[in-house]
Amino acid sequence: MEVSTTLGHLIVLGVRENIPAGMTPGETIMIARQKGGVVIVPHPFKIRSIGNVEGLDIDAIETFIPGAFSGKMNKPERWQ
Repeated sequence: MEVSTTLGHLIVLGVRENIPAGMTPGETIMIARQKGGVVIVPHPFKIRSIGNVEGLDIDAIETFIPGAFSGKMNKPERWQ
């Protein structure tokens, strides 16, 4: 599921129960972990990204944005 936090979205895998929206990324991750979830930061260079992930207990960061058909969103020079 994709969960909206106060800073942007997080994807949580392996959890069947709802995780409430509107909490901080840290709070959301804590609940996901309690429920046995895997946490991924999606679309790191687009709107609704949580931004800096330093210090957050995440498992992965999305590095290829499948909806960006033109390829521009997936070029490293765009990430700077």
